[in-house]
Amino acid sequence: MKKWLIRILLLSLVLFVFLNIYLIVKKDSKVERVVYLDQWTSVKVGDLTQTIATSGVVAPAEEHHIYFDSKLGSFKQFFVKQGEHITPGTSLYEYNEVNLEREIHRLETEKNKIDQQIMSLEEHIYHLDNYKSSLQFNEEEQGTAKTIEINIDKDILNKELEKDMLLNEAEKYEEQINALKDQSDTLIVESEVEGIVKEINVGLKNPLITISSVVPVIKGDLTEEERNKITEGMKVNIYSDIKKGKMTGSIEQISPLPADGPKVEGKSLYPFTVKLEEGEGTELYSGMHVNLSVIFKKLTDVLIIPQNSIAKKSNHHYVFIINHKGKLQRRKIKPGLKVNGKQEIIDGLKQGELVVLSITKKSDDKPSIITPLQLSDVNKKSLKQMTKRQVLKYILLGVTKS
Repeated sequence: MKKWLIRILLLSLVLFVFLNIYLIVKKDSKVERVVYLDQWTSVKVGDLTQTIATSGVVAPAEEHHIYFDSKLGSFKQFFVKQGEHITPGTSLYEYNEVNLEREIHRLETEKNKIDQQIMSLEEHIYHLDNYKSSLQFNEEEQGTAKTIEINIDKDILNKELEKDMLLNEAEKYEEQINALKDQSDTLIVESEVEGIVKEINVGLKNPLITISSVVPVIKGDLTEEERNKITEGMKVNIYSDIKKGKMTGSIEQISPLPADGPKVEGKSLYPFTVKLEEGEGTELYSGMHVNLSVIFKKLTDVLIIPQNSIAKKSNHHYVFIINHKGKLQRRKIKPGLKVNGKQEIIDGLKQGELVVLSITKKSDDKPSIITPLQLSDVNKKSLKQMTKRQVLKYILLGVTKS
């Protein structure tokens, strides 16, 4: 081939390449831009839950104290041991009868004194009534008579009131005496609740026995920042190493005062209690440590996209979507709550719209897009459904875009 022909071909090729480059980079060029996409997703409707993570320890919900009353007798023996599980009706400890009769005699003596006072008042009232009936006055003494009768009536009324008070007191003594008489020779104190015997005071100091409730709660401490966010009634998810899944409860109580009192130096911690839902936590035991997730905020049926699909420019948030024409389009949005990489969209998107996660170039010119080949979509059936014109079009497109 002649040299001049070769030179012409090479020059034509160079001009073709530079002309295409110029048209592509030229501002407002009509040459179609193409952006390669390999990740995108649709706008979904779902729930977002914002939580605050903390920890706690299992503790009994209540403590019941059993007291020893030396007036009922001397101590004889315990029937339970520390750590023992008890139910209502379980015998706890026993009195000797040494002081029982002495206590009954003391109560009867006090009651007899009150009975004597009542009899004395009744006799006084009787004499006042007789004295009032025996009074006789002439017409000139009617004014004086009226005054005397009024004073006698007041005195009788005061004596009646005093008598009623003593009768009530005597009745209480009678009830105590009958209760002691109904008891057997040895007095046995029984539990009224179900629980675990936490402590027994062998020195006979009160409380003699402490019973911990079998119903567990979760106790923990909140920092100052957490205390400002968390309120009583908030739902809590509870996680334990011994149980798969989660247990549920709610914040039952938050102390208004820090655990160690107000201090200028050091951080303040505020005790809180989580009440478990009914039937939850039967596998938990006192002292076990658990992880807590306090539900601080929960949104339902909101528009959600991945947070990494959002870009920010000049205090405005936007995403790139694929419109119905297959073009890339920038869309301004108003974001809301963000939780674990998921972003609530308040305005700017609709459910089902396609949002781009990553692109090789971002543009405002609505370029066309190309995506990776999905080999699973390439089969004989789909190829047979295409016309020769479509086959030729996609072959040429692949060559020119590659």
